[in-house]
Amino acid sequence: MSGPVSAPLSRDELLALDPEDFGRFCEITAACGSGPGGQHRNRTATAARAVLKGRELSATDCTERSFPRNRNNALRKLRMRLALAERTFPPVPPERFDCSVEHESYPLWAARILDYMETAEWDHKAAAILLQVTASALLKKLKRDPELWQAVNRKRASQGMPPLR
Repeated sequence: MSGPVSAPLSRDELLALDPEDFGRFCEITAACGSGPGGQHRNRTATAARAVLKGRELSATDCTERSFPRNRNNALRKLRMRLALAERTFPPVPPERFDCSVEHESYPLWAARILDYMETAEWDHKAAAILLQVTASALLKKLKRDPELWQAVNRKRASQGMPPLR
């Protein structure tokens, strides 16, 4: 993908982009990291902050000693924040039900699963029926990612439902 951005993309279009192309829709800045880390911590700008243009979402990372690695980590976090923040209706089923947490398309997968959860009013059994999987298989997929699990339980709590266990 090259050239200027002409029209805003949907959540799914953004999440379907490879990380490099996704980065073109972000403003990325470098900063000095905070906290402990020795004498070089405040002398080199290796921390990265990524802000998604047109949306109020951002992510930072300063876990590595290299700006490019921190940039990639911040972009990965930002993609997941986008997946957790925005819902679309009607829900589009994920291409396949099985997706590794480390896979590049995981944020899109998670976003689509959450779309189904919201359609089912955060009832995992109803969402599983819509997804044509068992309730236990859906719970197993949600539970492997703590961030996704917590997001689902926060939504359930806001609806007055008990947390999933």
